[in-house]
Amino acid sequence: MELPDIVVAVREGSHNEQLRYALRSWTAHLPHRHVWIVGYRPWWAAGARHIPTHQRGLPAYANTTTAMRAACEHPDVSDPFLWANDDFFVMAPQPTPFPVLHRGPVGEVFAQYGTRSSAYVAAMRKTHAFLVGLGHEDPTSFELHVPSVSSVGP
Repeated sequence: MELPDIVVAVREGSHNEQLRYALRSWTAHLPHRHVWIVGYRPWWAAGARHIPTHQRGLPAYANTTTAMRAACEHPDVSDPFLWANDDFFVMAPQPTPFPVLHRGPVGEVFAQYGTRSSAYVAAMRKTHAFLVGLGHEDPTSFELHVPSVSSVGP
């Protein structure tokens, strides 16, 4: 079995200590083939593969969406791959293949938020309604701060 690549979207700016520590933790504890930095690659991360993207003036969510699309469309990125943020630190050895982690049904996640009202919860409810409208009666929440298994295929 081929190891997956790790793909991480990185904002502009070479001062990114959290990325430095994340890369070290992935090397030590997360079996992978290559690390792909999408967006800005600091000079000190020259060993990682790179997919440059335009970031100037875009909000954070647009940068992330652009990075995900670039990774999915790049012919050399593994399928599946592990999608990570630059502040995901893996503190213990992980199994191969990496498990698909989730929080369970979105409806149960809503219950955890209770009556809290925020733009974040409102967006979650809107996404839930959209998925239900597409025929996914009980969508799963992948709202965790951990690497996620992502795939280009169906």
